[in-house]
Amino acid sequence: MSLSDILQKMKNRFHLCTLLVAFLILLSTPRFYAIRVSVSGPSSTATGQQPFRPKYNAPVADRARAFESEKRRVPTGSNPLHNKR
Repeated sequence: MSLSDILQKMKNRFHLCTLLVAFLILLSTPRFYAIRVSVSGPSSTATGQQPFRPKYNAPVADRARAFESEKRRVPTGSNPLHNKR
């Protein structure tokens, strides 16, 4: 075995270990964050707050009307670039 073979194996092991450590950190971080948030925060009943409840969805006609009012206005008229012959 030559020195270059040994260095190549060490480099491969280093990359594998680095990848494994990064993968473990990425997998474990959200769990620790979720545990920390749920344990450290006061409960909503202790502070007198109600849990979040989203309002019901608006009827389709109301949503369409709101969308129509938010549409971008484009001036109509002749476009000189399209009228070339």
